[in-house]
Amino acid sequence: MLQEELKKRMVPDVLQFNDGRKVVTKDDWAARRKEIIHLLCSQEYGFPPAIPEKWSAEIESEDKNYCGGTITLSKIMLNLELREGNYQFPMY
Repeated sequence: MLQEELKKRMVPDVLQFNDGRKVVTKDDWAARRKEIIHLLCSQEYGFPPAIPEKWSAEIESEDKNYCGGTITLSKIMLNLELREGNYQFPMY
């Protein structure tokens, strides 16, 4: 039943390379893992950015009364300098 559902959803066999070969050795598995990671990045999660040449973080705000004063909620702005350009995004 599970195999039928996986086939219906077109979930690839983790022990079979994209070209149809079977994974049989430890080295095969290392290569297959790279294929799986590439598949997940290209189809689901996106590729991670390059390592920034320079980065910084700044606390933009703090709410010490968050959740009735039991938690401090901080908004931190992360600044990244990459070859492609500069990026900035908040983290909480």
